[in-house]
Amino acid sequence: MAFEHPSWLDGSHPSVKFEVLTPNVFPQITKHCYYPAPIASRTNRLSSWRGFVSDKLLADRAALQDIMLTYAASVDEGRFDVYGSCFADDVEVLGFTAEPLRGRDSVLKFVKTAMSAFAASQHSVGPSLITIDGSSAHARTSVRNLFNLKEPEDGVLMSWGTFETDFERIEDTWKITKHQLLIKGAKTL
Repeated sequence: MAFEHPSWLDGSHPSVKFEVLTPNVFPQITKHCYYPAPIASRTNRLSSWRGFVSDKLLADRAALQDIMLTYAASVDEGRFDVYGSCFADDVEVLGFTAEPLRGRDSVLKFVKTAMSAFAASQHSVGPSLITIDGSSAHARTSVRNLFNLKEPEDGVLMSWGTFETDFERIEDTWKITKHQLLIKGAKTL
């Protein structure tokens, strides 16, 4: 069923068309969304609207996406204090080493050491597929990394994969509690 979403501001202009397939296709979305009443005419105008996605949900989704962007940018910039602020004290990180890293201090020590092998890096993260359930959340984020190696000089390592990240709201701030890198591939250039 297709319909036009009323303007977020004053309802005076046509806006984006949505296609509602079935609430079972995207349970993480339908859990928080409201669907319109049946279409009133062939022009796809709504006879009524049952509600909007809550401001809180939008703010939470933006905050979670910001954490993933901050994570990537701060490690590339060597701002490890900012990088560390993304994590809960008891975070568990998997996929970077043979054994899980446990605790923020352990993660920071590993990352500082690992990044010292590179002259520069760039972590490019895509938009996260986010699900929120109260004070818990999960994000699936695609990542592509480029690392300029110090040895051999001008060597480049490229890797790509997916981050699977769990968050908890701790004292009104989202923090990463579990973070896993699933490497899909890597190549030296």
